[in-house]
Amino acid sequence: MPRGAPRSGPDRRTMARPTVTFALVCYQHGTFVTHAVRGLLAQEGPPLDIVISDDASKDGTFAAIEKAVTGYRGPHRVRLNRNDRNMGMEHYNRIVELAEGDIVVIGHGDDVPLPNRAVRLAEVMQSERVSLVTSDVYVVHSDGRRAGTLSDSAESSRFEMGALLTRGWQRTMLGASMAWRPEVMTRFDGLNREVLPAGYDLPLVFRGCLLDGAYYLAEPLLDWRRHNENLSEQLTDRSAGKLIESEGAAGHAVTVLMAMLHDLEYFMRQNPERADLKPVNRRLQRFMYHHLRNWTRRRNRLFNRGKRATWLERDEWLARRKPDSPRIRAQKKLKPT
Repeated sequence: MPRGAPRSGPDRRTMARPTVTFALVCYQHGTFVTHAVRGLLAQEGPPLDIVISDDASKDGTFAAIEKAVTGYRGPHRVRLNRNDRNMGMEHYNRIVELAEGDIVVIGHGDDVPLPNRAVRLAEVMQSERVSLVTSDVYVVHSDGRRAGTLSDSAESSRFEMGALLTRGWQRTMLGASMAWRPEVMTRFDGLNREVLPAGYDLPLVFRGCLLDGAYYLAEPLLDWRRHNENLSEQLTDRSAGKLIESEGAAGHAVTVLMAMLHDLEYFMRQNPERADLKPVNRRLQRFMYHHLRNWTRRRNRLFNRGKRATWLERDEWLARRKPDSPRIRAQKKLKPT
């Protein structure tokens, strides 16, 4: 199916029981992936189409996956995929090609889903008739100990476009907790790591809002593991002071908003009849200007203090970090379990 093409056939939102693909996305997760796979195989509810896909890991991840599924005789269909090359964020495009379900539940190889995760997300997606659902999660240390829940929102609700373009990313938008209909990918230009190499949480919720809506379920359905090699931990340097950290975060926010503008422009070309998209475009551009100004001010402040920007190889950057200690920051207190 070409990207941007509408789906044909019956309206899947009215189907009594949609089929579900639970896709486990893995890269360098050899330490944790066995627990993730066990969580997939233990999912309750109707049989799932389980796809476990490794993005050309070099640490034994795929061998651990093969071992974990050996001898499985349960109700779910299990398929394995190993990419020939590392695809980064574009790995999700491959997931959409592999998925055969009406709904795609996303899992990561370092997290562990609760047994009812897939069935609850599918139920909510059907009842709310939306294109994307997120949920709350338990935040866990690298050794699996729970530290609390992530979100400070105790009520389930739809995401509103106006709030999206005023507040930006919120802890209710965690990408690791998502399930979506394939149209979240197929009606846009897939994912492109030249546009955004990491951090698609907010843009995917934005895509859902442009389609049939996006919804937050205030139930923790996942053990979300925090460790120093989480991709989200590599978006800014948190070891060199608040100003450097905030400059990196502001730069990433600009990149995320550029990706959203890219998606909106593509979607507007595909749907010229949607007059309601023009004010969204104007608000998104104003939001972008706000973040560009914040980023520029922080960079200028650092320069005036005698700092100079540089880039390090990933492994060198990771080596400079402190030993593994999950980031549970005072300004973002977790809800106790």
